[in-house]
Amino acid sequence: MITVWVDEITPCLRLAKTGEMVDTEVVRIKRKSFLQNYNSRNGWYTNWAKLAGEYEIFALVIKGTMDIQGLVAMKDNKDAGCAYVDWICANPESNPLLNDEKKYIGIGGHLFA
Repeated sequence: MITVWVDEITPCLRLAKTGEMVDTEVVRIKRKSFLQNYNSRNGWYTNWAKLAGEYEIFALVIKGTMDIQGLVAMKDNKDAGCAYVDWICANPESNPLLNDEKKYIGIGGHLFA
């Protein structure tokens, strides 16, 4: 079951207030220590450092920065020829369940792409 809010499919992330398009890139995060601050206490729904021991963690970032706008935890299933996605989460600033006004639009679609 997929329970992810995909607000729009956009070519880049779009700043909600201005409509400005912002380039992004996806980076793999291997260091658990880097993920220590991404947890349920601050709106990231789970302890991402703990997930890093079992899953590959990828971050959607603003291009040229480590300004994380979304995280995804996945595991390659070679036998099935697919990837298993266990967790996917938008930055709390852009999560419609946590904020009335999102910072960026298009995070969900980009995380799945």
